[in-house]
Parts: sequence; structure tokens; C-alpha cells
Amino acid sequence: MKLKTVVKAWIVQDDKVLTIKKHKNGTEFYVLPGGKQKKKETMHEALQRECKEEAGAEVVGGELLSVWESFDEDFHKVVLLFSAQFIEMKGIPLKQDADQIGIEWLPIASLHSFPFYPKEIIKQTSIYIGTIQ
Repeated sequence: MKLKTVVKAWIVQDDKVLTIKKHKNGTEFYVLPGGKQKKKETMHEALQRECKEEAGAEVVGGELLSVWESFDEDFHKVVLLFSAQFIEMKGIPLKQDADQIGIEWLPIASLHSFPFYPKEIIKQTSIYIGTIQ
């Protein structure tokens, strides 16, 4: 089983969080920007690259907020969520995923009412969230 490290960004501006809107298997949902860390890339470098690729957002990585993991037949995925300071939007996203249909700033106060994944991070009480499938 291979280990895969993934970084995600919690980017807040005006009480809203930046999300990636996706459409997969007939369902629309929202996730935080982020993705796999490349070889010889720091976590903050991966965070900056992924935010630019998926959302066209220039950010500066901040502190570690939470960690969760998931498993499938081939991979053990460890996800690290970092706060990120929003600098500016740099035009259109550079490299969107095939199922990405947009980017949206969602109000944090009502994030629970959106099809947001993973919901567990909305009310987290500790850094380690556990296993999320």
C-alpha cells in the first residue's frame, strides 16, 4: 500500500471560505483547494501550487489546522489542512481537475448547509480528525 500526502487550504476572506465546486456521478459538491504533494516539494509549496492550479489564487501557507486519513485498495492517503493567507486571484485557474466546475466563496457560518466535503472539519475539536472515507 502506497502512502500519498495531500495538502488542503483553509482560505478565508470576509467570513467566507474559498472552495472548489465539483460535479461527479451526477452530484455537485464543494471541497477545499489542494492536492498531492510532489517529490522534493514542501507542504507549503504544494499548497501554493495547488491553490494557483485549481483556483487561480495566490496564497501564503500558514499553520496546520487538522489531519485526517483515508484508505482504499492501493493507497493510504494522509490529508493535512493548513490555514492560508489569501493574497489575490491571479486570473483563471491553471490546471483544473476534470470534475471541477467552478470556484466559490461560501459563508463559513452556513457551510454546514452546503454539500461540503468533509463535513467533519466544520466542527472539529482536535487536530487529528481520524479516518474519513
